[in-house]
Amino acid sequence: MDIPVTILSGYLGAGKTTLINHLLSAAHGVRIAVLVNDFGSVSIDAALILDTADDTITLANGCACCAIQDDLGAAIEVQLRRERPPQHIVIEASGVAEPARILRHVRNWPGLGPDTVVTMADAEAIRERADNKFVGEVVRRQLVAADLLILNKIDLIDDTTQSDLLDWLAIAAPSTRTLRAIRGRVDPAIVLGCVGTDSSARIHDLTGDGTAPFFSTTVPFPEPVGVGELKAVLSTAAPSIHRVKGFIIDASTAQLVLIQCVGSRRSVVPWFEAATPQPPLALVVIGTNKDDIGVLQEQLASLALPKAVRLDEHKVPEVQPTDSTPDDRSHQQKAG
Repeated sequence: MDIPVTILSGYLGAGKTTLINHLLSAAHGVRIAVLVNDFGSVSIDAALILDTADDTITLANGCACCAIQDDLGAAIEVQLRRERPPQHIVIEASGVAEPARILRHVRNWPGLGPDTVVTMADAEAIRERADNKFVGEVVRRQLVAADLLILNKIDLIDDTTQSDLLDWLAIAAPSTRTLRAIRGRVDPAIVLGCVGTDSSARIHDLTGDGTAPFFSTTVPFPEPVGVGELKAVLSTAAPSIHRVKGFIIDASTAQLVLIQCVGSRRSVVPWFEAATPQPPLALVVIGTNKDDIGVLQEQLASLALPKAVRLDEHKVPEVQPTDSTPDDRSHQQKAG
């Protein structure tokens, strides 16, 4: 099965390295390889290191950190040839790189699968950088290329400045969903797009020590489902829904299909590769508003029913409202 890829972009000082350290040390259960430009900037706890060889640091949790050394293709091939290849690859773009170019490279590389661009931005400095006559164009392209924008260091600006910044981002990158963070603390499930294979219908609290809570739920799809109907439901998802990912069987073709939604981008890809065992037929939904996840959960659960079952007979667990869950602020346009 092709390995999914996340491209981590952002101008110098945005906090990419901090997020990488978090991904490498967090207990997310995913065997990831992080391809970085400079080992020296990544501070890996010595207690986590299992082995160091060939520009690769292997960690006890199965993750690895590999230096790109000016040759991204060679670094990718090293990971693909490992005895136990990673389950996910994260590529750190340099601070002045345009992620769209790396994206084209990744999409043409055999063995690599669905991709996501995550851009980090320094909340205190991003507008100044975007208006800079020397680097502004690159910064703006990084914002526009993102499926998901992590607005980092929001503790350094006041509420009024934050509100103005979100308004500005709605114009600068109208199709990008935004998450706010302090010290790059974002739940790995948002970046990696997976939270395990729990097929229960409960809504789980993924909150770590970031600035907003994250919740997830898994909706099983034991029966084939119409891809058109599924697309229609996903197109109406609230802005607080940041990730939808999983496999279903297309009712019209009986083909295994990979569904992936990141921010406003939606990907429906027939999965022709043999998978042993077959991946779980379910969609994982991740977001920051528990009520919005409950609504989408109910819509998806209705689609998951066999045709012979009336939709109004289907019951899903009631989502209890909570005053402690703030709505995710979003000025972005919904994709149709």
